[in-house]
Amino acid sequence: MPDKILLAIEVLEQIEITIENLLESTATITNLDELTKSADGMLKLNGICMSFIIIGEEIKRLDRYTEKQLLPNYPSVPWYDIMGMRDRLAHGYFEIDTDVIFDTLRNDTSPLLSVIK
Repeated sequence: MPDKILLAIEVLEQIEITIENLLESTATITNLDELTKSADGMLKLNGICMSFIIIGEEIKRLDRYTEKQLLPNYPSVPWYDIMGMRDRLAHGYFEIDTDVIFDTLRNDTSPLLSVIK
C-alpha cells in the first residue's frame, strides 16, 4: 500500500483542484435565482452540488488516511459539516436547500481553499 502521507497529499491536491474549478466556473453567478430559474442555471447548480459531494468525500478519505489526526488541527473549518453536506447531497436528493448551497458557495468555499492550500 502506498504511504498514507502521499495518499493524503494526493487527496489535498484533488480537493484544491476541485475547489479552484468550482470557484472559477461560478465566479459570475451573483444570486441564487441564476441557479434556480433556468435550465442552464439548474445544470450549474447540479455541478456545484457534485463538486460539494466530491469535496466532502475526499475530506472523508483524508480523515481516514491521516487516522483522524489532521483535521482537528484546523478547528476553524467545520469538517463534519462538510462531510455531512456530502451525505445530504448524495442521499437527500429532493431535500436539498438551494439557499444553503448558494451561501456555502459564496461564503465558505474560498476560506476552505485557503486551509487546504
